[in-house]
Amino acid sequence: PRSDIYSAGVVLYEMLAGRLPFEGESAVSVAIQHLSSIPLMPREINPDIPNGLEEITMQAMQKDTAYRYQSAAAMLAEEKVPS
Repeated sequence: PRSDIYSAGVVLYEMLAGRLPFEGESAVSVAIQHLSSIPLMPREINPDIPNGLEEITMQAMQKDTAYRYQSAAAMLAEEKVPS
């Protein structure tokens, strides 16, 4: 389930930022970025994104599964104060 949470975070990122979190010349280079890089914060690309939504997206995409949402229900239940 946590890999699905990560994938949902990537989809949210693309919806919010209008681009993928990682881009490269090959699937291998993109895969390496997923493992070792941190994407730009979505608000750096689109400052109109609410801070709380950015935080949810980035937590869903945490590399360390201990910091990622434990389930889709936990992600859905997350309450962030709009900013």
